Amino acid sequence: MSARAWVERQDGTREDIPSKRVLTLHAGDRLHFHTPGGGGYGDPLERPVASVQADVVDAKVSAHEARDRYGVVITEDGASVDVDATRACRASLAAARGPADWMFDHGDGHRSGAPAVDPVRP
Repeated sequence: MSARAWVERQDGTREDIPSKRVLTLHAGDRLHFHTPGGGGYGDPLERPVASVQADVVDAKVSAHEARDRYGVVITEDGASVDVDATRACRASLAAARGPADWMFDHGDGHRSGAPAVDPVRP
């Protein structure tokens, strides 16, 4: 699934939104967006195995994507994680790609998903 977004205007018209566009929403407009995954923080090879397995069960990612992107090997019957194969897969993927030095640095030593300051809550 690829990402897509659109605005359903109050008058019933639909406007597809390309990536990285600024637009104005008016009262009654509805913004819709679908993303292919979490787009989350941090090294995908360090994502908790149980979270990846839950995403497979919920059909958010396929078993193939779990293996190729997160290094989590789901058993053929889809019922559990092959722990030894997951350990080996994660090590292989990490070795092939090298160090994960591409993550966003929020400053002051805070990396990937650990905000430098707590978000302000109203």
